[in-house]
Amino acid sequence: MPEVSLDALLADPRRAAEVSPRDAERLTVELAALIVALSARRAAASNGSPTPELGTPGKLKDRDTFLDLDEMVARSHKSRGWFLAHWRREFPRAVKKGRTILVPEVAFAKWLQESDTA
Repeated sequence: MPEVSLDALLADPRRAAEVSPRDAERLTVELAALIVALSARRAAASNGSPTPELGTPGKLKDRDTFLDLDEMVARSHKSRGWFLAHWRREFPRAVKKGRTILVPEVAFAKWLQESDTA
């Protein structure tokens, strides 16, 4: 199955039927990160703050990337069940989009470093 880009899906949402389950997960995370960035832009505009810097078009800066549950499990020694039970307490900046839990990569890296030294 050929990889379908987020741009292609935005131009023609009917192409979602062409997306593999793995690509659907990746695209969902990309879209959630974009939603967070656009929400931050709207919030900044409403309170007169400068626009957050987003890096190159279509790609958020590393500090604005998010990890999903599978990526957190793969990078740590914790189970899916542990993350499902503790994500709100351990990662206060995490968001839940539908069934997908998204944790800022920077916050996860900091948590992982602290848990390794504890």
